[in-house]
Amino acid sequence: MSIFLPIAEKSTFPDKSGRVPRRSDAPSRIVIHTTETARLPGYRDGSVAPHFTIGVGDPGSLPNEKSGKVRIWQHISLDRTASALKHKRGTIETNHMGAHCIQIECITYIGDQDEAGIVGNKGKFPKALSKALAGLVDEITRALGDINISIYPESWSASGSYGEKASQRLTETEWESFNGICGHEHVPNNTHWDPGAFDIEELLGYIGSERIPDAQLPDEGPETPHFFHAGDADPRVRLICGVVQALGYGDLAADDLYDTDVANAVEALQEGLGATVDGIWGPDTHRLAVAELTRQLQWYGDNE
Repeated sequence: MSIFLPIAEKSTFPDKSGRVPRRSDAPSRIVIHTTETARLPGYRDGSVAPHFTIGVGDPGSLPNEKSGKVRIWQHISLDRTASALKHKRGTIETNHMGAHCIQIECITYIGDQDEAGIVGNKGKFPKALSKALAGLVDEITRALGDINISIYPESWSASGSYGEKASQRLTETEWESFNGICGHEHVPNNTHWDPGAFDIEELLGYIGSERIPDAQLPDEGPETPHFFHAGDADPRVRLICGVVQALGYGDLAADDLYDTDVANAVEALQEGLGATVDGIWGPDTHRLAVAELTRQLQWYGDNE
């Protein structure tokens, strides 16, 4: 069964949407990457796409520099394996170890390795991105339930982490039994050094904190509206209620509270639009609702 998180924008590759893991007998794990780019990579070859790409409006971590809000894309279902890791023929299959080897690319420059010819943050991982990443990791572990994020390598190097023989890299035996969260720099038979001197304890400290819900919110532009759940309060809830009522779903009070009445009306709307029925106003519901409202307005205009 496909598993796509509601906090992420769906950006899949129909021809290469992941594969069934060949080693589902091994533990699950999360691998953190950095893109070493300022924007979302094209991933034209879907075979090298990760499960997720995440970026925030932090300097060197685009695409939303002005708003500072996080944006998350999911490229591959969580029940499939991504192929952003490497392995040589005859060595351990790093992409296929575990029922869930979840790979996350973070849009930022680290550049902690001179030999790689990279100039960037020299191992400094932006805090805003770390907070947003914590929210995503939390959602992943809630969805899967079989990744122990309290397990992680001690060494996250800012130098000397490039190459297959780097000292912080796990051995094949260690990788086979690994059931936690690590960086690309720890994966055996890989040469990558990302995400550098990542503060894994800081990341885990953000999980469960009050700041995570804010970090999870996408950019508020028309393509990626904020997520709203039952219990949220925001002036934009009035606009949501107006759209829901205009489409014929519910008689809602015009206030800022996204209460159970609003959530129930959104569920009815989602069912009518063929969207995932969860009562959450996110990008897919927003897109479908606006499209239907536009269609109806166009129909009325054509029949005047």
